[in-house]
Amino acid sequence: MLSLLQTSSFGTTLAQGSIWRSFVRINSKIEASFESWSWALESMKNLHFNAIILASNDHDLIGAISKPSAWPSLKFYSSHLLA
Repeated sequence: MLSLLQTSSFGTTLAQGSIWRSFVRINSKIEASFESWSWALESMKNLHFNAIILASNDHDLIGAISKPSAWPSLKFYSSHLLA
């Protein structure tokens, strides 16, 4: 399940939602994480949000996004998410 929570700068909840999405042909945890991040970023773009904070407990993918040169094996994923 993927969830979205929009809050004000004061921490007040403005909107929330979640979606159950079928991720077929997912063969690894990193692929599942990538698909989740792709969905979240696409959703934020479609909702015209321009200042967002995303959180995750996937340290590998976060590291690949934060410092791509340190994670060359995940370059495919980080380059697609940063595009």
